[in-house]
Amino acid sequence: MKSTAKMLRIVKFIAPAIKKYGPLIISLFFAFSTIFFVWFVLYQQAGYNETTLVMAQGAIFMTALSLAILFKAYIGTMGLDWRKFVKALIILLAGYVATLIIGFLSDLIFGSNQALLRESYSWRPLLNNWVLTGFGEELLFAGVIYKLLEKKLPAQKTWLVVLIVALLFALWHLPGYIATGRAAGSTLGRMGLNFISWIILGTIYAFSGNLWLVAAAHGSMDYPLLPRITQQPIFGLIFMGLLILGTWLDRKYFTSKSSAQP
Repeated sequence: MKSTAKMLRIVKFIAPAIKKYGPLIISLFFAFSTIFFVWFVLYQQAGYNETTLVMAQGAIFMTALSLAILFKAYIGTMGLDWRKFVKALIILLAGYVATLIIGFLSDLIFGSNQALLRESYSWRPLLNNWVLTGFGEELLFAGVIYKLLEKKLPAQKTWLVVLIVALLFALWHLPGYIATGRAAGSTLGRMGLNFISWIILGTIYAFSGNLWLVAAAHGSMDYPLLPRITQQPIFGLIFMGLLILGTWLDRKYFTSKSSAQP
């Protein structure tokens, strides 16, 4: 009887939280369940290779898509309309062109001889890194988790939402670091980079509400069209800074106040 009463008290205590944050809790459960499955079941049983990598990316993408459809009524708009798509293309193109020009001028001034463009471009890395990983992970973290958390916090808490999702994004990568046997220092360093990366992505989303652009920015972190973005961190920061500047300018001068929020 005592144990039953205790269980009832626990249920009574957590029921309001489940009612309020149910979709968010369910989304986090499936997000972390999927990544644990990938690293501790799929890769352990079938090995880590190109085929299983695509299977893992596909599993994450389908998890994100399923949650986005399931909780569409709670999430609202994610920033996937055609106007957002056009704006994403413009801002992304401007960012790449500006970074290319800066790289060219840097070579001219400092006499360096870094490759400005890739020797070749392949559709497979673009599909894997921009669509399956970039769009899939940002559909999950920006489109679902960010939006569900944003609905539960006051509008002025936008940056708190960004920080919380950035922390969740870093923790989401932890199973992979554990499964590959990374040292504690290396794991903390990589998680720190994950955290900072999503603060950048979250800032883009907070300013623009444009999921297309966030996904493209994520894809550019993994497989940039200009190799310097990942080979030389300063150019990566410049490129992401240009994207943030583009979203800020669009928000300030070209977006109505009624549609400023994602």
